[in-house]
Amino acid sequence: MKYVLTALTIAALLVPAAALAGGNPEVKAFITFESTTPDNASVVSRVDPAAYTAVTAYVGMTDLGMGTKGASFALSVTPGTFAPTPTFTSLLPGGLVIGTWQDGLTLASSSCMNADNHPGREYIDPVIMGQFDGFYLGTPGDIQWVDHPDYPRWVTDCNSPAQVDYYCVWTNGGVGKDPVAGECEASTPVEASSWSSIKALYR
Repeated sequence: MKYVLTALTIAALLVPAAALAGGNPEVKAFITFESTTPDNASVVSRVDPAAYTAVTAYVGMTDLGMGTKGASFALSVTPGTFAPTPTFTSLLPGGLVIGTWQDGLTLASSSCMNADNHPGREYIDPVIMGQFDGFYLGTPGDIQWVDHPDYPRWVTDCNSPAQVDYYCVWTNGGVGKDPVAGECEASTPVEASSWSSIKALYR
């Protein structure tokens, strides 16, 4: 029953949006290994862990001029880099998730990630959407953005009904190696804020 309600909630956010252009025409997607990402300058797209240690990556988006209520994407990892299968956890308010990171995820927030959640700022940017956790086996590899099979690169804004824009990949993640290059560059660094205050918004 919970799965059905989640599906209906996300469908309500996404389905009306299909034919509309949204308020985030230049949104960029990134992967960072730095748990303190208060601005674009703090994104760290490579990590060099010791073999047989835990690795955490954060999935985020930036240049969200109107804020966001969710996104659809998938991730891929180099075979042999992690074991067992890594896990993904949504960090958006409400934690609404459909799908798996391998086959396609749709994340939806129960509230708009903008000034309503962060008084004194025009909008929250970047938004850390989720956390990817794996156990590194010592073989260098990649964590890469992959298109969702049904909603490729969708990012919903905070209109009612939500409207859709399409992200481009700013950074992938490299584990023990340089990451695969992205397609676009993010804007200049945004206003700094502490990781604890950002993370508190996603509980």
